[in-house]
Amino acid sequence: MRQPPTGRLHWGRAAAVGLPALAVAAGLLYAVADGLLPASLAAAGVPTKVSAGRVEGDGFVQYGDGAPVAVAGIARARLYDYCQSVRAPLLPLVLTLRAGRDGAPVTARDLRIDSQALAGRATFDDVAIGRDAGDLGSAAAGSLGQSAARVVITDLRQLTQAASAADLRLHGVDVDLGMGVERECF
Repeated sequence: MRQPPTGRLHWGRAAAVGLPALAVAAGLLYAVADGLLPASLAAAGVPTKVSAGRVEGDGFVQYGDGAPVAVAGIARARLYDYCQSVRAPLLPLVLTLRAGRDGAPVTARDLRIDSQALAGRATFDDVAIGRDAGDLGSAAAGSLGQSAARVVITDLRQLTQAASAADLRLHGVDVDLGMGVERECF
């Protein structure tokens, strides 16, 4: 009895497994991009670079949460010219997501960002600095925090550890996976 040759790919079997998986992944991506599914964005502890030409938010809070990150929360946020990139550890492979470039902003409800570093120009309306973080939704009562009725940040550059939102709507989404650090947001 003859043994079948090894190392050969059966294209029919590969398509039978791969095409349904691809369809499910595309459906999930569409559901997140259209805001039908909530999204939590984290890359296994790898910092994510986030930039935006302009961020407008209502219901802003910021505090320390006992970890080496600052937590920022925005009840309702609009982000224009949004970019998010994550670089694979030890590789020049970069996944970049861009949205909100066509005048329609990325919108988020109950946005929470764990940030390692933030740069940009910010304007706060009705700001209260030195508030107890326990009063701002933090478990770290006794640490300092701040709140504002409204915040506007221009030229945002941020290193985030994690981000989550109750509702995230991405308009004009463009996802790119490629080689080279020049693909990163900044």
